[in-house]
Amino acid sequence: SLRYRTTLIHAPHGYGKSTAVGQFLTTHQFSHAYMQCTTEDNHAKTFASGLNRMLISLLQHVVESDEPADVQISHVVSLLEKGNETCYLVFDDVEFLHHKHITAWFAFLAEYLPDSVHLLLLGTNVSVYPKASMYRDAVLRITRETLAITQEEGRLMAERFTSVTDDAVLTLLLERTWGSPLLVNAFFAQGAILDCEQVKSRLQTLGEYFTPIWEEVPRKAEAALFYTALLGTFVLGKDHEKVEAGVRLLMEKSLFVEIAAGSLVVIHPLFRSYVLDRLKEGKIMRTGIAVSQAISYLLAAKLYREVIMMTLEIEDYALTTDLLDEYCATLLSDGYLDFIMGVIDQLPQQSIERYASLLLLEIISGIRKGWTAQHVSDRIARVKSSRMRKKMQEVDLLPILDGIDLLFQRDFYRAEKLLNKLPDELSYLRPLLSIFLASLTFGPEENLEKVYHHLQETLRTIGVKQNDTLSIVLLGQIGSIQMDLMLFEEARQSFDEALRLGYDEKSGYDISCSHAWICKGMLYFYLGKKEEAEKHLLQGYALGKGSSFYFAFHAQLALAEFYIVTDRHEEAVRLL
Repeated sequence: SLRYRTTLIHAPHGYGKSTAVGQFLTTHQFSHAYMQCTTEDNHAKTFASGLNRMLISLLQHVVESDEPADVQISHVVSLLEKGNETCYLVFDDVEFLHHKHITAWFAFLAEYLPDSVHLLLLGTNVSVYPKASMYRDAVLRITRETLAITQEEGRLMAERFTSVTDDAVLTLLLERTWGSPLLVNAFFAQGAILDCEQVKSRLQTLGEYFTPIWEEVPRKAEAALFYTALLGTFVLGKDHEKVEAGVRLLMEKSLFVEIAAGSLVVIHPLFRSYVLDRLKEGKIMRTGIAVSQAISYLLAAKLYREVIMMTLEIEDYALTTDLLDEYCATLLSDGYLDFIMGVIDQLPQQSIERYASLLLLEIISGIRKGWTAQHVSDRIARVKSSRMRKKMQEVDLLPILDGIDLLFQRDFYRAEKLLNKLPDELSYLRPLLSIFLASLTFGPEENLEKVYHHLQETLRTIGVKQNDTLSIVLLGQIGSIQMDLMLFEEARQSFDEALRLGYDEKSGYDISCSHAWICKGMLYFYLGKKEEAEKHLLQGYALGKGSSFYFAFHAQLALAEFYIVTDRHEEAVRLL
């Protein structure tokens, strides 16, 4: 700091700003004058009087007079120019100072103090210092990164309490505390630590430290803080104008939110936990806005698991339930059954009951892999929740298992009649079973006319319904078989009917229409209408991509076949 006129030490509470300055001045035995700033000092006259006394204390044989403080300050500064002894003016807790006249005083000191007199400003917020001077070479900035405890310092601190200092333990501790000397001291003061699990457990006891920090959060930055805590980390983008203003205000006040490289916003892990706990305590308007914004951000990125885990973390079970309802089929098609079951295990009892049926989906998957009845019983017995296990045991699994067996046998008519016996709380399984049905492949020895008959009987049984996934998929399967039976006009009518059932003026085509678009594309391809064929195939791929693994996979294979036959080999290779 001897090479700089001004040093700004800007860091959150608990980073030893005052301690570091005290050690520096004592070690080098520099003359200094000190002001412990408070809210009372945030008045132009009060600050000027205090500043005058600080300057006078640096000179021998000079006493305070009855003249106005500004007159005396000008006189004392001129006297200081005659000396060459290095000395410091130290202003601690300058976050309490924000009066524009005080900023003007700091501008005056930076401009007119002799080179031997240095300014030291400490605080969680140093914005009182004139920003016009921040870009000069005369200002040194020291932040929390400089003051944070290093791995070696942490090791020395740990050795006061235990001879065992594991690198993994120290690394985890410093990551979670951001190297705050206060937090690390408080952590080790509770005794020796041996492993990472103990670190995680003990860190939960440090929440009280953040109570005074929470009280310093400006009202207009609360929504940005909630949003940041909900996401943990995010990249500032065009849609974050309001959030960015709040984030920068939190940074200015050193409230444990920072912007790293690449516009990545990060929050102190322990402070994040504290904020989320406060968020659980009561839902206020700003909280609701932040939650809605965070959900929109994650859904736009198709991070469905992350958004469900976020709502679970803040214990908004109703919201978790709604999201699980809406994106259950997508998560299942992407292979996240274990994730869904894990979420269900964490839901309160009143929510578990409505999701007992999801275990059936795991059973369906297991049967396709060769599960026996004993496997099914064993799986139900392993359910942790006794309430869910009881619910599963109440469900009559036999017709469901028989129905699945009939699906494998292509006896769709009898399968549908059995599966129609699903209890009311399991009725939403129908669209999921339809995806299962659509994924059944036909073998070379298949009796297509018999399958065609069964599908038509099933369709007559359930009836054709607008926006009904099962109806749409069945029509797609019927059209596929009609193509194989060379009934091209009937196939086109089946596909068009499926697309009509799946179309909504507001939302467009349903995901389940992907199958019909793909099959219609292949039909046009066989009929020699290549342009229309590619258009329909791409439409099917666009609907299935990112929503259903099976539909997207089916579309890619169909497109690859189309590209191969039309000599567009590079595009075919890319898809394959």
